This record gives sequence, structure tokens and C-alpha cells, in this order.
Amino acid sequence: MKQLLLALTLALTATASADTHYLTFEQHNGLQRSLPLVGLNITFKNGQMLAESQGEAFALDLISLQRMFFALQPTGVEQVQRSHADEPSVVYDLQGRRVVGTEGQTKGIYIIQNGEGARKEIKR
Repeated sequence: MKQLLLALTLALTATASADTHYLTFEQHNGLQRSLPLVGLNITFKNGQMLAESQGEAFALDLISLQRMFFALQPTGVEQVQRSHADEPSVVYDLQGRRVVGTEGQTKGIYIIQNGEGARKEIKR
């Protein structure tokens, strides 16, 4: 496995043109991180990759690495946000039963869950 990763890294370095300045690492969740090619050092240990260049460094699990590519500009997509506006809310009573909305329901506490999380609503 180490030999395969080393060969892949060497092949990537050999194909970098003079126009590329950064190596970008993209994870399966969409997060990206770029490091300068000058002085780039990549090591692999215990299923993790450690990349460091010019005083910047980061580590990630190899299983989360989707791809590496060369880029002219650095990227630093640190957070990917999904829109949950189209996802319907699901409402539960305190016994865990799914109910149809809180309108027309009896007094009580209801749990409203959607893609952004869950919240409590008190019907008085």
C-alpha cells in the first residue's frame, strides 16, 4: 500500500507543470485544502496522510481522501453547507409517535425535526 501511494505521489509531482503552484486535497465530504508545491512533503503513517509545506501542515485519514489535483490558486473550503430548505419537517410527540404537524394538536410538547436539526415546540 505504501509503495502504491508513493508511486502515485511521485507520478503526481512529475506531471505538475510550471503553471501549477498548489496541490489540492479534496475529501469525500467536499472539504478542500491546498498547499504550495514548493517544499511540499507528504508522509503516510497508520492510515493517515500528513502534508506540510512552507510552515503549513495538516493530516487526514486516507479513507476520507477523494482526490488530489494541481491548481493555480489555493483553495481552502473548510466547510460545506447544504441547503435544507426543501426538506420537510417531521413532528413527534413526547412518546415518540409521529404526528401530522402541530396545528390542531392537543396541548403538549412536540419535537420538530428537519435537515438542520431538531427543536422543541410547546403547544399551549
